[in-house]
Amino acid sequence: MTEAKTAAAHAGGNALVVFHGHGTGLFARWFGAPGFRHCFVCLTSGGYWTRLDFKIGVPEFEVLCADSFDLEGFYRNAGFAVAPAPSNAGQSTSAKTIWPLMMANCVGAVKKVLGLHTPWVQTPKQLYRYLKEQSHETAF
Repeated sequence: MTEAKTAAAHAGGNALVVFHGHGTGLFARWFGAPGFRHCFVCLTSGGYWTRLDFKIGVPEFEVLCADSFDLEGFYRNAGFAVAPAPSNAGQSTSAKTIWPLMMANCVGAVKKVLGLHTPWVQTPKQLYRYLKEQSHETAF
């Protein structure tokens, strides 16, 4: 990635939300659609892709690779659904209603990291549809 592209990527707060059907919790089994039982978020920071995965209520942070790597393509080729998402973290929320509670699941963690204020989005499938609508792509 060129220096200009890298600077633009960091300024825009590149984020990917990755969805898969391997959730093991009760919530995932009852409410998760096939292929959408769990999600996690990957963010570019300091020239690297980092991953936050809220597994079974315990957040796991991991540095994955350089941000020049096609992480979206990697996850898509592995059979995961991927939705690019803008990171609103750190932006002013004065014009938005702030939802004070967070669901203690993977979707709640992803929404908090991205700065999304969407209390009606509670399942990975709903989050996927919301992100696709926001990016003006066709949802399932």
